[in-house]
Amino acid sequence: MSDTQPNRLARGLQAIEHLDQPLGNPYGLLHGMRLQAPEFKQHFLEDFGDYFRPDQVVDEKTRTLLSLALACTAGTPPDLLEFCAAAALKQGWQRKQVLSTVELSALFNGWPAAIAATQTVMATFSKLDNQAMEANKS
Repeated sequence: MSDTQPNRLARGLQAIEHLDQPLGNPYGLLHGMRLQAPEFKQHFLEDFGDYFRPDQVVDEKTRTLLSLALACTAGTPPDLLEFCAAAALKQGWQRKQVLSTVELSALFNGWPAAIAATQTVMATFSKLDNQAMEANKS
């Protein structure tokens, strides 16, 4: 799903920025990659930009929920799972729908993985709640 346009990296960064939530760790899913694996980070961002191109057949909201479901079944690092859950919420999915998606992953990846994913998603909800409370205090 790649193109030859030189803007793939820019499109990936733009997609990340568009979907990201203020969880206290800007670009947390890419933490450490800047220094340790810059080429890998660039490839990830380019592919991410391709996946979230506006001309995709599946709408962006649905793609965020699909990303969450797939992340739950792949032994994904918690930072990426957190990003996917927060992006799904930002796109308008309700918390109950997000948790239901995580629970569904248990059928395909087992309960231990689903429990770990649920814990990450619930921690994401708490972070977002804390961010909202801090914003209301200001």
